[in-house]
Amino acid sequence: MGVTEDIVTDLARYRDIPVIARSSMEAYRGKPHDVREIGRALNVKYVLEGSLQVDGHRMRVTAQLINAETGAHVWSERYDRPAAELLEVQDEITQKIAVTLTGWQGQVTEAERALMRRKNSADLDAYDYWLLGIEAKHRMTPEGVIEARVLFEKGLKLAPDFMPLVRDMAVTYAVETDLGSAIDYPAAVDAQWKYAKRALALDPNDATANNMM
Repeated sequence: MGVTEDIVTDLARYRDIPVIARSSMEAYRGKPHDVREIGRALNVKYVLEGSLQVDGHRMRVTAQLINAETGAHVWSERYDRPAAELLEVQDEITQKIAVTLTGWQGQVTEAERALMRRKNSADLDAYDYWLLGIEAKHRMTPEGVIEARVLFEKGLKLAPDFMPLVRDMAVTYAVETDLGSAIDYPAAVDAQWKYAKRALALDPNDATANNMM
């Protein structure tokens, strides 16, 4: 079953969540293992495990996301479907897992936010500021946009070339103009273009940055 390959392919489309190659995981397929050892060996923070069971005309696919540093379960789900619908079910499950895990509301990001909220403000890194800023930006209010920009600026002081921060700085100006809350509209458009151009210099293939040019 090509579920593993499809999930890796779908998750890899989300540039904000690095995914290791499937070949790196082959050594662990079907063998007892300690997730924390895998995390250290592959230098990953999360491990997505799964299994497939077929019983007559039914099949069950299970998936679970595990924190590779602590071994704690972050998320799990079970999918029961007719075995005859294998190909259709494969696509459905792949999409569900990819959507559930990725994006700003995905389980990976939410797990990172939960860890970040337990940190002291002095210990926040650029990625933490990006997560906080994304949360503020998605409130889609003038106040949220300003809060997001302040957080992104703090992150950029720590990591000037962290592309998601640069790109989403551009997004704050785009949202501001859409909301009609920009005090200086030409300046906001210029700032959007400046940050989008800088983001594309860091990652020419980023769709969001390209759409803002």
